Amino acid sequence: MTDSPQTGHVALIDALEVFHDLVAAEPLQPRQQIAESVVMHWTRVAEGKETVQPRLTAEGGVPLAFHDRIQMAASDAIDSCLTAPHPDAFAQALTARLEPLGEALAAYEARDGYRSSAEQCDRMMLALAGLSRFLGTWLHAAEAGWPGEGPADPAMAPEPSAALLPVVRQALYLWELPINEALVGWEENSLGTFNTAVQEIRRLVALSPAERAAITREPGLPFRRRGRRRQKVTVFSPEQRPSRSKSMFSLRFNQLLERVEKLDESQERIIAALITEATHLAHMVRENRFQLAAPPGFLQVGRPGSAVIRAKPSTHPFLLDPIGFFKKTVLFHNATYTREGGGLDLMYLQVMQFWRYLRYHPRMAARGLLRMVEVCEFAWEENRWSEFRESLLHLGMAVRDQAAAQPEQN
Repeated sequence: MTDSPQTGHVALIDALEVFHDLVAAEPLQPRQQIAESVVMHWTRVAEGKETVQPRLTAEGGVPLAFHDRIQMAASDAIDSCLTAPHPDAFAQALTARLEPLGEALAAYEARDGYRSSAEQCDRMMLALAGLSRFLGTWLHAAEAGWPGEGPADPAMAPEPSAALLPVVRQALYLWELPINEALVGWEENSLGTFNTAVQEIRRLVALSPAERAAITREPGLPFRRRGRRRQKVTVFSPEQRPSRSKSMFSLRFNQLLERVEKLDESQERIIAALITEATHLAHMVRENRFQLAAPPGFLQVGRPGSAVIRAKPSTHPFLLDPIGFFKKTVLFHNATYTREGGGLDLMYLQVMQFWRYLRYHPRMAARGLLRMVEVCEFAWEENRWSEFRESLLHLGMAVRDQAAAQPEQN
């Protein structure tokens, strides 16, 4: 039974007041700064201008998270990774994914010369993106009560997620944080961030299943929002020091309460989401261990102590042969190039390299290509074969048309 709107409203105010009392009890920095920023975000959520940060918790779903749109049906999935709705089936499937990943990690570390070349990083990024999609697909299936395909144990059929969901969430707790750090490091073009994350993943791969199962993480890991790019997640325990400046926290908090009081019964989902968020932030304040998400940056040029993965590229295969690229997208679109025939992962990698090329060349990105590239990227990451082919075709047409119009502009 769910709370009535009024009960939920009262529960939200109670959760916010607990958070306020914890922060206001002792004026410390940077706790005050973090709390003020969070309260301003919650105010925009209550006004309908933003959505609450999805977080991975020990129970309940992850509302508005990216994996909610991942394709489960094998008929239209790029990667038909789901086998049976049982913990053992997931464990076996995960082991099968980790074995080749371990070999790729060993090759990444053992390569002679400059091991962290752009090509090595690109191949590792592709492998980790596939593992992240695998984990997200299983999490979505477990949260949705996926019944599986083919014969199943009758005892498990009514509620397959009851045993499966905790196992999948434990795997997400373990793997998603370093995977996300690596993938964001690749997007930021930051070699140091990428290498550090890859080393942590290699350490986890080398552990036994029992050793991995013994690792625990704090609940509340920020998750990627639906239809959005990955976020840079920071987990830290700051040194708290007395605040010497006047804080705006109480003023911002009172503004939040005024807006919360205006929420009505039609906004029950916002109320529930804010209750969860306020509860998690209160826990972080108590433990002085914060898990916060922010948009990633992008390194154009390396600096001392901050090397880039790839220097500024002068061109890209899509631009060298736009007609050839368009023809290839047509072959994907009409299924001449099939999922089973391969080439999809390489195409995704080239799409991501094109995304990075456009970040280096903002004039090209301003032509509308960047958003089209992101649509292709999201379709691959959401495991959607039909959408990937369709969006890839649109990108191919745009690149072809812009190339054809270029001589007229000159």
